[in-house]
Amino acid sequence: FFVNIVIGILLFVSFGLISKITDLTGRKLIIVLFIMLATASSVIVNFVSIIYTSAFLGSIVVFVGAVLPIAISIIVDFFPTHVRTMATCICMIFGRVGTSAGTQLFGLLQTSYCETSYYGLAAFLLELEY
Repeated sequence: FFVNIVIGILLFVSFGLISKITDLTGRKLIIVLFIMLATASSVIVNFVSIIYTSAFLGSIVVFVGAVLPIAISIIVDFFPTHVRTMATCICMIFGRVGTSAGTQLFGLLQTSYCETSYYGLAAFLLELEY
């Protein structure tokens, strides 16, 4: 349960930080910074042997999900008013399907290729930044 508690606390804190920082910087900058943080975390977690530090670094990857409302607000700006609700719904559906598929794939990779799966996640997030 420790890892779940850490993830919950970090998400709670990250939503508060995001709302304050977004006013000072742009939305896109926040998304890129959080993706960079998650990328660094998924690489560093392979070199840590302390369980608490490993749980902390592993839960930082969840920060990418914390910027979902910002990403949705950027997507909504692209569509005219009469289709914004449908566009938001479709984007969120595809996001949830992608999250479910990624979680299942990552879980399968964890059993046989633990270190490789974290490096693959870091490579994917690094590619997503650019």
